[in-house]
Amino acid sequence: MEIPVVSDIYIQPGLLFNSKVMVSSFLDQEIEHRLNYFEIPLSFLYKPMLGGGNLILGFGPYLAYGIGGHKSDKDRNGEDIYFGKNKDYKPFDMGGNLLLGYMLKNGLFAQFKAQLGLKNIAPEDYEGVIIRNNGFGLSVGYRF
Repeated sequence: MEIPVVSDIYIQPGLLFNSKVMVSSFLDQEIEHRLNYFEIPLSFLYKPMLGGGNLILGFGPYLAYGIGGHKSDKDRNGEDIYFGKNKDYKPFDMGGNLLLGYMLKNGLFAQFKAQLGLKNIAPEDYEGVIIRNNGFGLSVGYRF
């Protein structure tokens, strides 16, 4: 959903299910951590006309809550990940998004998104360890 504010400026709230993946190395073994979140982004968009469509420039904060995950090694041996007090990761995450994209007049769009996590999600007993969710993604879609 996009809420118009003034000409070419919009607010875009959302509710997403996101799966974020990181790889850690320990004793020459790589472990893949897949963390699942419900995420609420609030983006501020600037969408000026450009050629046959609209350029999309945006930024804004996000809040997320971890609901579970899985970690596994290269042989796919693994175990579940839990969020909460005295668990694998802290459940709450927050940060910022940057968006760059283009939408054709027919509603077809492509968008690049970068995300910078601001909250340390490492458990309390990991003294001095900082883990933040940073990432990027590419989406292609159709806006009705």
